[in-house]
Amino acid sequence: MRDTFAARMALAVRESGRSLQEIATLAGTTKGQVSQWQTEGKVQPENIKAHVVESICSALAIRPRWLLYGESPMRGDPTASPPVSAPEIPAGYVRFHMMEGQASGGVGMVNQDFPAVLREVDVAEWQVRSQIGFLPEEGRVQLITVHGDSMYPDIRTGDVLMVDTARRYFEGDGVYLINLNGYTMVKRLQMLPNGLHIVSTNPKYQSAVVPSGEIDTLHVAGRIVGGAIMRRGEEF
Repeated sequence: MRDTFAARMALAVRESGRSLQEIATLAGTTKGQVSQWQTEGKVQPENIKAHVVESICSALAIRPRWLLYGESPMRGDPTASPPVSAPEIPAGYVRFHMMEGQASGGVGMVNQDFPAVLREVDVAEWQVRSQIGFLPEEGRVQLITVHGDSMYPDIRTGDVLMVDTARRYFEGDGVYLINLNGYTMVKRLQMLPNGLHIVSTNPKYQSAVVPSGEIDTLHVAGRIVGGAIMRRGEEF
């Protein structure tokens, strides 16, 4: 096997046992992009955005430096200390975990320099039912921190949103976690006669329109079903 980016990507895809669509869905990208990465000469690794590499590597359980530069090992260090086990979920509670990375509430940047507000949180079942209407199985509804002001004042920087990752499709007007052209964003989606509108609450941001024939270029990572507001007391 040639030791190239495309060859390493193809090996990781084969060993994952997943379809291209499954990998694309997990990574928040498109099936076509995953396919291109396996084709010699189609992609220059140095031109790939860091957060996209991290998403793909997370989906394939491989190390970014192995994929980009061929540095061993392919996967995590087997000599590393095992992670500390998470405490058991208390009876009557549901645990929500933080998704990798952040979602932009701006023009579409994902900035890893901003730490997550929460890593995980246990919420009483009665509160979960009240807020999102059902009790999800662990891992289905995940948390993500927003950075940016395009959804202000509805959603603000630092707000932690709950994403139903089982709803990876447009199912009517609402707020979604989306990936468009490699950028992860929280936006309101609205279907109108001329296509699917990507709408910001903040009027200083213009809406974008995805024509009906190009909707498959938009990846929906989940629907926003709730959130945890983390704001100063003076704002209430």
